[in-house]
Amino acid sequence: MTRTREPVPEAAWVLTFIPAAASSLTRTLLDGDLASYTSVALLCVAAPAALVLLACSVRFGVRSWSWVVITLVSVALGLATALT
Repeated sequence: MTRTREPVPEAAWVLTFIPAAASSLTRTLLDGDLASYTSVALLCVAAPAALVLLACSVRFGVRSWSWVVITLVSVALGLATALT
């Protein structure tokens, strides 16, 4: 019997998108150092998770690439904002 590999679920990408989106919202809604620290902390969760999920998605496949693109763009924009 051959064992089929399940593709990466979209829920994993949505759960990675949430801290990336929250990072942008904290910079918008809060002021000062608290916003900066919170935003960077959320990106420290989202960025590695997005890279791991990207590697798994390339290897095992994914049902829909839309959440992959949305999450990666959101993480990239968050990192670009944090570095400026």
